[in-house]
Amino acid sequence: MNFNMKNRYRYLIALAISVSGASMAQANDLAIVASADSDLTAVSRDQAAEIFLQNAQTIIPGTKVFPVFLADRESALTELFARQILGKSIKQLRAYWNLKVLSGRIKPPIMLKTSKELIDYLLTNQNAIGYLYKTDVPSELRVLYREGPSD
Repeated sequence: MNFNMKNRYRYLIALAISVSGASMAQANDLAIVASADSDLTAVSRDQAAEIFLQNAQTIIPGTKVFPVFLADRESALTELFARQILGKSIKQLRAYWNLKVLSGRIKPPIMLKTSKELIDYLLTNQNAIGYLYKTDVPSELRVLYREGPSD
């Protein structure tokens, strides 16, 4: 292998590491969000978990809050959300919902297919909350809670 080829490999390895580092940083930066018109201004991690697990429906007295999930439970964002906010794996979250829904204690959560659908839903439903990567939060949404290495 000549010197030029060694430099190319080193460059490609450095590039791969920097790209994966950037995506890993994004993958750890999570935001719980609602419409900017929402009465909610902030939630703690525990409050968010209670809302998303439907153990609590109000944070502000008299204001019912509806959690919205992304339907692709295999996505990196949903996996991150489940682990960091709910303290559950995707498998544990599925089991939790199956038990609660089948027992009749709660209705299934609102599930949307894409982040774009989630954003659109939140913009038209001021009492709904969802989760996104921080970098994907548009200015029309309010960040209620941030989770990640920069916090």
